[in-house]
Amino acid sequence: MYDIVNKAKQAEQQAILYALQSVVNRLVPQDMSWRDLFQKAEPDAQARRSILEHALEREQKRKVAGGTTTGVHLSAHFETSYATFTLHLLKIIDLLQHAKEVKHILFEIRAAAATPAYQFLKREEAHPAVCLLHTLCLASYIDVELLAAYSMIGEAIYEATGEKETLYKTLIASMPAAVHAGLIQNDASFSYIKSYSRYLLGALKSRRIGSFLKLLGLGEYDPRGELANNAGMLFEEEITPSHAHEKIVVRTIYTPSPTIGDAVSPEARCFLQALENRHFLSPDVLKNDPYPFSCWFYVNLQNITSKHEGKRSRALMQLNCEYPFSFYGITVSQDSSFYRGGIVSKDVKKFTKALVAEEPLNTHYRQAMLDELCAEDNFTTANRGYYFPGSSTTWKSAFQAIVDDAFHVAIAVSRPEGMIEARWNWQQKAAFRELVAIGIMRYAQLQVAKRGSIVTTYACKESIDRGGKINACMLWALAKEPTKVEKQVFHVLHARALLGRFRLILAMRAQPLFALMNTLKQETVHAFLQRRAA
Repeated sequence: MYDIVNKAKQAEQQAILYALQSVVNRLVPQDMSWRDLFQKAEPDAQARRSILEHALEREQKRKVAGGTTTGVHLSAHFETSYATFTLHLLKIIDLLQHAKEVKHILFEIRAAAATPAYQFLKREEAHPAVCLLHTLCLASYIDVELLAAYSMIGEAIYEATGEKETLYKTLIASMPAAVHAGLIQNDASFSYIKSYSRYLLGALKSRRIGSFLKLLGLGEYDPRGELANNAGMLFEEEITPSHAHEKIVVRTIYTPSPTIGDAVSPEARCFLQALENRHFLSPDVLKNDPYPFSCWFYVNLQNITSKHEGKRSRALMQLNCEYPFSFYGITVSQDSSFYRGGIVSKDVKKFTKALVAEEPLNTHYRQAMLDELCAEDNFTTANRGYYFPGSSTTWKSAFQAIVDDAFHVAIAVSRPEGMIEARWNWQQKAAFRELVAIGIMRYAQLQVAKRGSIVTTYACKESIDRGGKINACMLWALAKEPTKVEKQVFHVLHARALLGRFRLILAMRAQPLFALMNTLKQETVHAFLQRRAA
């Protein structure tokens, strides 16, 4: 089975390299080399002064802290920095001819983005060096189609699973079937430590011990770079917002947390800068834009109050202020004791302990859910696990509508014959919680989509457990024809964990999805999400 995982990983790498090479081919000049183009495009002294004044004026308008100091510093070192900037880009072009691993190209992208010359020119989208760097970053998130590689793994597990009566039953049965086929269930085992110590070390860096490992010189937590947890496109839909007549594209992209350590990664900032710049370009320039997206809607699933996820989460949510036109992020933590509903262990056998004193879903529980969402702390980054930007008044009215609707949908379902009452109580409440969570995500997404076509991300640290589950859930729930995406849901749930960490999704993280699927019909959940546009 791991031979298939390795083949899928190679296919994923090739898909990324092909997408990036296509960018170079599309932008390649017809009558000169890239080196000559970069040299010709280097501004003279007068042009640099003009660009500097323009950049400082725009920085002041956007209230970018330290703009003047940064600009003066960049101006003083521009000549040597520009040569370094373009050298990294030329190395990327060369690497694309023979590279087998994407991470080497990613490291060059990061090095190019770190140069003062790029920081000086980053708002000049017409500059060939800036255009190339930005387009490479856009392509790495948006152009790479991941489902082809995912399907190689998903099909293998699907064939190894005997139960295929319904998607829910197949997903449940696939977990033990995958273990029986030789796949590792979690990283807390001797066989995993022995075979995948590099991936285990990377995962440890994401936790509290990461600060200690950094002091030992073992580096910061870098899921996309060191762990090769790659980004790309999962699925997209066309929707018509209630205020408009033209359809817009909502493309869901996969990525682990776009951070290195506790800071936003350079390639994520380049991606956002490219989107931000598009808000200042003329309609004629944008007419044939291959990336007609106005905003990155980002759902952070990490725990914003924890010591090892909090700093990353706050850095991501701060992007709402740093890129006001092109980023809109919310945090919907999946680690609060309320959300977990008593499941606090990776051992799925301990799930039964959460059922002992479980009470039925009732109006008191509905109010507890609403209180959890409407706490005043949730509208600042110093909160209890959630973060929602903007007016608390607007959000609270939306929460009321979502919670009430989810409650009526969930409470209308009767306990199946043969299911013990305690287990049904937990499952019905878990389905209610999950319905509220995805309802909030969909509501916010559709509000952002009023700006035009957008890209969407649902991500935790590595997006293989919380993120893997939510991506699979949204693919299932949003499908107009669910039978056509059932296998894709299967692939999305399983493949990312194996590609990113060579292990299966943690069983406790999948429980809310299973509860939702086993409690409510897909068309019921789909209709619930569609009502969020009202």
